[in-house]
Amino acid sequence: MGLSNQYLNDNFAKYERLYAYKGLLKHSTITTILSNIKSISENLTTSARIYSIVNELLENSLLHQLSPSDEVEVIVLKDGTSYRIITFNFSSTKDSKSLSEKVNVLNSSDLEKVRNDYKGILMNNLINNKGTIGIGLNLIRLKSKNKVLISMEDFEDYSVVIVDIKIDE
Repeated sequence: MGLSNQYLNDNFAKYERLYAYKGLLKHSTITTILSNIKSISENLTTSARIYSIVNELLENSLLHQLSPSDEVEVIVLKDGTSYRIITFNFSSTKDSKSLSEKVNVLNSSDLEKVRNDYKGILMNNLINNKGTIGIGLNLIRLKSKNKVLISMEDFEDYSVVIVDIKIDE
């Protein structure tokens, strides 16, 4: 994905690259990635937040990928006391538009509303058409304490989805 190099060069020249993976995504791959990043920060709380967010982003990528042969990219960067977790993955144009709408709602809500919505969905245990309850982005927003940045590069029959999460120590 040449798009990832362009995105990183344009936005993160001052960041140190702590971890990067590019390749096929399976549950075993997610386990390996999580094992590699589990102590990425000396601060245990920050490491736990990064771990949780990476796990959720990769599980979402796996669940929504167009094909098992699609490559996914995850990168963890650091600058001073903040971290960036960035994923690049393929999605249908329809799913990417839905994702963008969900992120807009989350980002326009304060953290208390996001927390209450998260609890409400958990308590009501509503299963969606993908077999999940659809609260991953809520969890990411809560764990990061920042807005979820999302951008898409649309092509004829698919989109490349870029999710960028900032975590302050």
